[in-house]
Amino acid sequence: METNQIKEKIRELENWLIENPNSPERSLIESDIKKLKNQLEKNMSKVQIEERIATLYLALQYCSEKKKTFTAGERICINQERFQWMHILDNEAATPRPVSANIENKINDVLRLALQNNFKPYYGDPFKEEILLNA
Repeated sequence: METNQIKEKIRELENWLIENPNSPERSLIESDIKKLKNQLEKNMSKVQIEERIATLYLALQYCSEKKKTFTAGERICINQERFQWMHILDNEAATPRPVSANIENKINDVLRLALQNNFKPYYGDPFKEEILLNA
């Protein structure tokens, strides 16, 4: 399945969940969404992975410097995803560890705020500096 097809199927299933909140099939649909997201993440290129790492870093920095949005546990989950992506860059056999849909929604909200406010983190992304040093 192509990346765009996977994204479309995920949107369809997420909309189904919204429209059918009490369905007995909910856990099956959630499982399908998780599998599709894992497949989508395995299709990511090196550039896309680096962009995702940078995106997660920006969300964490905005939360630290401007508006506390994430709980400590959510920050841990975001960092786990970041570091797993870094691991995948070194070992393609590693499996992505995506955040939950709820945390992903919060990340997207924070990113919208960061863009609206033209936010630039006080500290640069140490991962990007590491990429430049290793290049």
